Amino acid sequence: MGKAGTSSLYYYLYQHPQILPASDKELHFFNKYFDLGVDWYLAHFPPLPVEEGFLTGEATPWYLGSYEVEKRVFQLFPKIKLIAILRNPVTRAISQYNMSLKSMKEHRTLEVAMTSELEILKGIADPTQVIEKYWQTGKGYL
Repeated sequence: MGKAGTSSLYYYLYQHPQILPASDKELHFFNKYFDLGVDWYLAHFPPLPVEEGFLTGEATPWYLGSYEVEKRVFQLFPKIKLIAILRNPVTRAISQYNMSLKSMKEHRTLEVAMTSELEILKGIADPTQVIEKYWQTGKGYL
């Protein structure tokens, strides 16, 4: 789910003096580490100064497409404010494909890569398996 500008926005936001970053940009708490508990998650954020107006947060792009993340977020933080970055999925996939070609992580044609992923994704009947099966697509362009 990369190539939508999440890293750029994350770093631009943390240039503001009242926005404090988490220990890591992508914590994957709500899609991979939820069983570690909310204390584990909160330990990745700095203590906020007593003065009002300070904010903190993280940026895990995978939350948008992960099974049941929205329910987990609402369960723990019902008043949270979220930012979602959406990009034209075709240009995003091509951008990721080109990045993979440039870094020598991709050797297939664009058509072969996309067709291969479509076939794998068509075979996923259980939505809880999407994240696990997604990585079997090769590069995750789709």
